[in-house]
Amino acid sequence: MAAVRSGSHKLAMDYRLTHVETLGNALVANLQGLNVLLVNETYFALPSVAVARAVVEVAANSSWLLSAEANTDERAARAYAAMFRAFDKGIANTLDKDAERFKELKNELIGYLKTQRVHVVPRTRGQIVFDDISTVRVGRTEAKTGFQYTQRIDAEIPSLAGLYAGLSGMAHGEQVHAVSTWDRPDTSARLIGLTVQRAVEAWSKSLHAWVGVTPGPFVNPAHEARLVNSIPPDVAQALREAGARASEA
Repeated sequence: MAAVRSGSHKLAMDYRLTHVETLGNALVANLQGLNVLLVNETYFALPSVAVARAVVEVAANSSWLLSAEANTDERAARAYAAMFRAFDKGIANTLDKDAERFKELKNELIGYLKTQRVHVVPRTRGQIVFDDISTVRVGRTEAKTGFQYTQRIDAEIPSLAGLYAGLSGMAHGEQVHAVSTWDRPDTSARLIGLTVQRAVEAWSKSLHAWVGVTPGPFVNPAHEARLVNSIPPDVAQALREAGARASEA
């Protein structure tokens, strides 16, 4: 916090505060939507899977942004990288008027960071230099704007690598995974429950660590063990293999 009090990377700190609030609201909204789907008289498996994946992605992004293992410079680099990612996606995916505003904000940020000795690196391919940003370097650390969710989840919440890969197969309509959600709806519901529990726990731990607070027990270990043991062995093995493939990708 000394760096924040001295004004160093205050912009990054302000962004983290705002972004953490946004991610927290998104997490709660997704959980509320998932509850509606799960308690409905008719169990909608595939929509529930899509929402569960969103919960995992939000939790992984929060863990990455707030990582207690990262030093001040690295957390600042991550915050700036997230800002540039948002600007570049806004430029690419919004109407002309909004895109121009995103460009203005992006250029203002680049100008400001130059005064803070933060190096902003555009994406390149050979000799071609593109407008979007690829990397932000603060001190001796750097953060990339681009990422794959499978890699981020493997790095931030490794216990979910296999579960996320399995749910992704269901959500994307891969035949083997999709059929399993219809043939074994009870199993898909258990997978969703375990996935969401671990994701929210990871989110909670990252938030507590960021503010320097030791959290209490998040869930009764016996309850989690009962849920894990209720998943058929062949499904559990398939998830472990999917997690291993995701880690190697």
